[in-house]
Amino acid sequence: MFLMGVVAIYLNKFSLKAKICILLIIISTALSVSSLNNVYVALALIMYIGIDEKYQENEK
Repeated sequence: MFLMGVVAIYLNKFSLKAKICILLIIISTALSVSSLNNVYVALALIMYIGIDEKYQENEK
């Protein structure tokens, strides 16, 4: 719960859609039994955040 709160505070600069997506990815990873998924989730989050920031820069 603490991690989700910190992530939600950090994600204030993103849209609601991006926040929900990232939180669902973190929750689904927490429910997974395999620890190998953590690497892939971290990469997916980095790519998603990077793509979203570039998209926001292009709109301005």
